[in-house]
Amino acid sequence: MKIFVDSGIFVEYLKGRKVEFFEYLIQQDYQLFINQVVLSEVLFHFIGTIGNKSPLAIKESGKIAECFKDHNPIDMLPGIQFLDHTAEISQLTIDFSKQFNLLPNDALILASCKIYDLKYLASFDSDFDEPCDVLGIRIFNDETDLKDYTPRVRLNF
Repeated sequence: MKIFVDSGIFVEYLKGRKVEFFEYLIQQDYQLFINQVVLSEVLFHFIGTIGNKSPLAIKESGKIAECFKDHNPIDMLPGIQFLDHTAEISQLTIDFSKQFNLLPNDALILASCKIYDLKYLASFDSDFDEPCDVLGIRIFNDETDLKDYTPRVRLNF
């Protein structure tokens, strides 16, 4: 199963919350995907978490490098595949922002899912509920939901 993983999954893990879902995702035999916006959001929260201040305060103090001294956040993404950005994704991002009243990062995530034909999204963000329903993307927000899900199999006669 191919699943796009929203930044909230990683952010909650960094904060020590909803750890079980993150750990379940990376321990299973799923193909997990992120894009550049998810990486950016994860790194932003990583800096704040490790630096124990707002990322802007850490930047202003010149201490961003210290946040990466003992920890590489890429290590928390074992086996996760990075999707490339395309011009088609850019245009679809604008279309989805308008169609679903989404902020750009959420629209970019959905555009990536659509262009790369990813039918599953791991996210805690309720802003995805309506657009995913319209686009035929299934949302998982905990390990029980994922464990209980059985994809529909089409039989061709």
